[in-house]
Amino acid sequence: MRHSLVTLALTAVFLAVPHFVAGAQGTGSISVTLIPEEAALAGAAWAVDGGEWQASGDIQDDSVPGPHTVSVKAVSYWKTPAAQAVTVYV
Repeated sequence: MRHSLVTLALTAVFLAVPHFVAGAQGTGSISVTLIPEEAALAGAAWAVDGGEWQASGDIQDDSVPGPHTVSVKAVSYWKTPAAQAVTVYV
């Protein structure tokens, strides 16, 4: 099982930390932790490849191996980071 960790460093003390875990049948899972918690409580969320918004700590299962883009939803009073390219390895 191969694990990858990518940290999205955002301005204004707001971080998104994707975690990758190998899944079943050649797929992987992506989980993103939004830091600080106040940003998540204010409505910050994350999405992979333009999909549905996920809450901090949620897990998106069945991600195919290869490159993906993680984006963060804009919230008031926080600077929104640029989308981040990530790769899922299984």
